[in-house]
Amino acid sequence: MILSDTLSYTPSIHPLRPKLMLCSLLVCLLFLILLLLDNKAHRAYAAESMPEVKFSSSLNPVGSGARALGMGGAFIAFADDATAASWNPAGLKNLLRPEMSIVGQYDERAESFSFDQSPQAANQYLMSGECLNYLSLTYPFRWQGENFVFSLNYQNLYSLRRTMRYRWQFEDQNALISMTYEARFRQEGNLKAASAALATFLTRAVSVGLTLNFWSDKLADNGWIEDYRKIGWGVEGGRDCQSFTERLDRYSFSGFNMNLGLLWDINRFFTLGAVVKTPFTARLRHEGKALSHKIHPASPEQDNPVYEPPKVDHQKLSLPLSYGLGLAFRPSDRLIFDLDLARAEWNGYVLQDAEGRKIDPITCLPKEQSSIKPTHQVRLGGEHVFWLKKLTLASRAGLFYDPEPARRNPDDFFGFSLGLGISFGRLVPLSFDLAYQGRFGHNVEGDSIRGENSPARVRQHLLYHSVIYYF
Repeated sequence: MILSDTLSYTPSIHPLRPKLMLCSLLVCLLFLILLLLDNKAHRAYAAESMPEVKFSSSLNPVGSGARALGMGGAFIAFADDATAASWNPAGLKNLLRPEMSIVGQYDERAESFSFDQSPQAANQYLMSGECLNYLSLTYPFRWQGENFVFSLNYQNLYSLRRTMRYRWQFEDQNALISMTYEARFRQEGNLKAASAALATFLTRAVSVGLTLNFWSDKLADNGWIEDYRKIGWGVEGGRDCQSFTERLDRYSFSGFNMNLGLLWDINRFFTLGAVVKTPFTARLRHEGKALSHKIHPASPEQDNPVYEPPKVDHQKLSLPLSYGLGLAFRPSDRLIFDLDLARAEWNGYVLQDAEGRKIDPITCLPKEQSSIKPTHQVRLGGEHVFWLKKLTLASRAGLFYDPEPARRNPDDFFGFSLGLGISFGRLVPLSFDLAYQGRFGHNVEGDSIRGENSPARVRQHLLYHSVIYYF
């Protein structure tokens, strides 16, 4: 959606009474949902393995949509299309007509690793894929003389596609061991949410919105799969030896959280936006199996593969609180700028096994021994509109600073984006948007091999394309 008008504010005899009734109803509903989720928590079972949780997308929670991406993700104060439910649900109040939107995504991530103590393990990796990023149905309506907008949404928020392949050597002269190992790690998966959002006016200038996000493990394989394989060859105990290890782990993810948003039209030039994305603890259902085998060609009768029986256990992953402020500036009807500042409290990012042990997924240390600093994101974007006779064109651009949490200080990631949009007006009720984003990190913390951390160089490319149909 390129342009939209603001819904008119029509006061009733008691303008705040319907809103107070609605807010009370929503509070009661949220309390019941949280109570049910807590009561349905899984009983803990012993868990020996902890998930890697290797994200390939930005760890900072962001929204969706080609229009927002084209503006560098600066959309908190300017959210005025169906994707507002993921950025700032108060922005849904701008929608005048029912509409349906769909967003497709293609992403590519290239990583270059180097290791000081194991230079032979240095390598480069390229991962790419495409998916459905967003789907929504939005409906404006009136109740008790007041304007409301309701939407149902699906969003793919995080990508967990990772791959690594590396080689190292291990020698122990006292034990007569000289082995060369080669390992491959592959991870595939996504974290998705189905949500319901509602927005309304509090006054002529102030609107509020609420998005309820349901992260269900029944929502199209919501989770990830880890496949680890290692082979070795050389001498062990003075005898020729070959080894093989394979492990397959599957994790399903489920939980609940909310996005709370506010928009304040200060005057015809400035709009202030605020959003809070609540922390939550997700349930992880883990299924794992493993096989290890050593072969001694000189003594084949001693070769017995070791199977780890399949097991199912339950763990928990806590995702942190995040919040942000945005300021939009409209110098004219054709031009708009948006500046967003956001913060994520990564000290609340905790992995807990069934026995209650809490691990920091970033440092892999016990939580009481680790403290991760929060990250602060800065995003600046703009849009310029060209009104032609039969259609409307929009050009967009943005810059951003999007650091990721790391062991010592947050890793610096910078990027830019470009976008285009076209709308055909009321004769053809369609809008098309296309956006590209480049995101880059240099000398950031990479993965580790046998406890040795690696500096890495990361290059990410995102391409979004969206279609909006107006009823």
